Order: sequence, then structure tokens, then C-alpha cells
Amino acid sequence: MEENQMSAGGEQPQNQSDQSSVQSPKDDNKKPFVSRKGLIIALAIVAVGLLAYYLRGVFIAATVNGSPISRLAVIRELEKSAGKSVLDDMITRKLIDEEAKKKSVVVGEDEIAVEIKSVEEEIQAQGGTLDEVLTSQNLTRDDLKRQIIVKKQLEKILGDKLQVSDEEAQKFIAENEITVPVGQEVAYNEQARAQLKQQKLNTEAMALVESLKKESKINYFVKY
Repeated sequence: MEENQMSAGGEQPQNQSDQSSVQSPKDDNKKPFVSRKGLIIALAIVAVGLLAYYLRGVFIAATVNGSPISRLAVIRELEKSAGKSVLDDMITRKLIDEEAKKKSVVVGEDEIAVEIKSVEEEIQAQGGTLDEVLTSQNLTRDDLKRQIIVKKQLEKILGDKLQVSDEEAQKFIAENEITVPVGQEVAYNEQARAQLKQQKLNTEAMALVESLKKESKINYFVKY
């Protein structure tokens, strides 16, 4: 009876061992598995390497026979020799800038351009160029621009304290025994006024900065 039922049901199913021996067509096309994490790490390593190459000047100042000199080492040496004066200059500029903002003092681009042109013409009259002078002093045009802004800020802050009268100019010429050619009185008078104004600017600026330092809270975290 059982045999008849078996035959009526058709062929017997294959056993598990026979099924496992049959491979899927996809098995032949399997590729080595690379995890997403591993790929990210590999890309990060490449990115860091490229960044280090292109930004090597940020960390390394020079190499001597393959041995590096770091920029940090250079900065430390510079701080030893000029750290105090550079920091003092930066503090001074900040104090002047804050005072200018308090007094609503603004230095326009046109004022800066006029001053740069004046400096450039004066240098050209002496047979040089502005870029040559700046390079010799290890300065850029941006450095010159910052210096002009500070000067203009001081001139506007100090205002009337920098005024020079005709009497003061004449006295300056007489005391310095300057011979004024006939017909050049106005030009020499203007030169005298300009020199006196610069002297007053230097004196009054020093007094202003000292006053601002006393009124301000300055904390030093590095001692030079």
C-alpha cells in the first residue's frame, strides 16, 4: 500500500546533501568583500597625506639634508628676539582701533589711496619704487595700508592738538637756520608745517596710548 502511494506521488525529493551540492549561478561571480569602514579609513589616510603635502609649509619652514626645521621653532626664536615689541605694537593698534570706534572715526578707502599715492610719488622722485622699498623692509602693501589706517585714525582722534600755526612754522625755520630761496617761501612753510605736525603726532600719540593703557584692562599670558 505504501509503495503504491509513493509511486502515485511521483519522484521522491532529493535529500539535503544533494541540494547543498547544487551551486547558485551567482556564486561564480562573487567579489572580495570590502567593508564601508575600511574604505572610509583608506580614503581618510589618502586625504591626510595629500593635505600634509600641500600644507607642508604651514608646519615645516625648511629642511636641511632631509632634516626638518619646524615653523614653530622659527616662531619661538622670533619671539625671543622681538616678541615683546611685536606684542606691544599689536596691543597699541588694538587700543587705537577701539578708541577710533568709540569716537566714530572712519578711514575711507579714498583717503588710504591718496596717502599711498603720495608715498609712491615721493619714492619715485628719489629714483626708487614703492615695491622695492617695501621689499627691503620686509613689508607688503597690506602692511603699508594698515600703517596708514592707524596714522589717519590718530590724526582724526587727536584733531586740534595737531594744528600748526604760521608762527610755529616760521619759528621752526628760524631755529633750524633754514635758508629759504626767494619765491619758495610757501613751499618751505608747508614743509615746516608738515614736520611740526608729525612731531606733534608722535608726541600726542604716545600720550594717548599711555592714557588708554592705564584705562584698559590688559592681561598678559606670555612674558618676554
